[in-house]
Amino acid sequence: MLDELKKLLKHSSIYGLGSILSKSVGFLMIPIYTHYLTPDDYGVLELLDLIVTVLGLLVGMGLGSAIFRFYYHYEKLKDKYEVVTTALLFVILMTVFIVLPCLIFADKISLVVFGSDQYSYYFQLMFISFFFTCIGTVPECFLRAEQRSALFTTITLITLILNVGLNIYFVAVLKMRIIGILYASVIMRFLNNTFLLILNISKTKLSFSIVKLREMLKYGIPLFPASFGFFILNFADRFILKHFGTLEVVGIYSLGYKFAFMISLLIINPFTLIWQAQMFEIAKKPEAKEIFSKFLTYFSLVVITSAFVLSVFINDVIGIIAPPDFYSAYKVVPIIALGYVFYGFYHFFQIGILLEKKTKFLGFAVFIGAFANIILNLLLVPSYEAIGAALATVFSFLIMSLCTFVFSQRLYRIKYEFGRIVKILCVASLLLIFSLFLNVNSFFINICIKMTIIILFFVILFSIRFFTDEELRKIRFFFKIVVNKFRLLSVS
Repeated sequence: MLDELKKLLKHSSIYGLGSILSKSVGFLMIPIYTHYLTPDDYGVLELLDLIVTVLGLLVGMGLGSAIFRFYYHYEKLKDKYEVVTTALLFVILMTVFIVLPCLIFADKISLVVFGSDQYSYYFQLMFISFFFTCIGTVPECFLRAEQRSALFTTITLITLILNVGLNIYFVAVLKMRIIGILYASVIMRFLNNTFLLILNISKTKLSFSIVKLREMLKYGIPLFPASFGFFILNFADRFILKHFGTLEVVGIYSLGYKFAFMISLLIINPFTLIWQAQMFEIAKKPEAKEIFSKFLTYFSLVVITSAFVLSVFINDVIGIIAPPDFYSAYKVVPIIALGYVFYGFYHFFQIGILLEKKTKFLGFAVFIGAFANIILNLLLVPSYEAIGAALATVFSFLIMSLCTFVFSQRLYRIKYEFGRIVKILCVASLLLIFSLFLNVNSFFINICIKMTIIILFFVILFSIRFFTDEELRKIRFFFKIVVNKFRLLSVS
């Protein structure tokens, strides 16, 4: 199990590095976009992205998860490669089938969305970029299935650097505004996904199996409701907040949401990228259920600790980087961060569903969560505004996770260590509540006190014997290795 954990940590850390760097690049681009684009430009881009997101759900049909499931289902390399190329050829066909009419009727689409056909060229550029993006999704899944995380992240970072460079050139130098961003997107997607396609074909060769396609679609299509449900989970609260509140409330809530979303972006998403591939490999082992149980405990320790640390320091962070008008955003961060802890559990709880190929249950779980999200937002937002939206988020993610757990346990029962997980949640919650009552004028003293609270979190976990004797031995062994390496470096 230790080897599996090391492997998972290795690949997740590499994916996590890519996520961190990509977030840093996006943050650095904000001044350029806000300087050269108007609020109307942002509105146009948002609607363009929304249309493309919906199209992406139609083209994908859950094939990303299906590729992982059937890549590890087959033993022969020929069959594994045929899974990938079958998915690739189907995605190309589906993308052409959807994009070609969109290109032809771009003026009609512009008229429906914006009430004018003057944005038809914007749509055509976006659809072309979308075409290359769809084709590149299968080679990306292939790299992840082979667990080539270093190559995957390297390509991602090169793409990001290229994208930033092109955006700076078209937007800041040529001052082309939205057209410049769309040109940059088309060029970047063409170069990136052409390279991925060549890399894919050169290794797998092209072959097609109608039997494998039927299996993948049977597995993947039930995931479509889940994808659409996540779309609702991520965007419904903003629309409802705007309806019952003001744009100022939406802006403050969005800032807080972005900070809480870092839990997903930097921890859950990188972990999921490799977990989807490694999960099926672990399932073949005789001790698979024990490994799954331990992994959830360790994952919970990481994600709950991260949410706890973020929540403790968030008011100081927002106070430094944002003007006073946005300061109240810190209030929603701990609530939404807890929601993303439950979102992380959701990815673990779906093990049985994916192993038994009953992906329709994921659609049910996400649909129930999305429905609960809309109802809770409608009930809570009119009275509590941003806090109500945050509470709706945490409860809807919890409901989705619980539904997934119930469905999955019926198919593949795993005895999770919930007692240990509850210990982490209770200690983190009590210390967080304590930290919220601290009100020290000195910034330095305030930070020192909060650092002490973080240390106290781990001290309490040790004192209540959260860690087993075996885990303590491994922790001590790890620290000995670290100390010895520092000694060697200091001597040299």
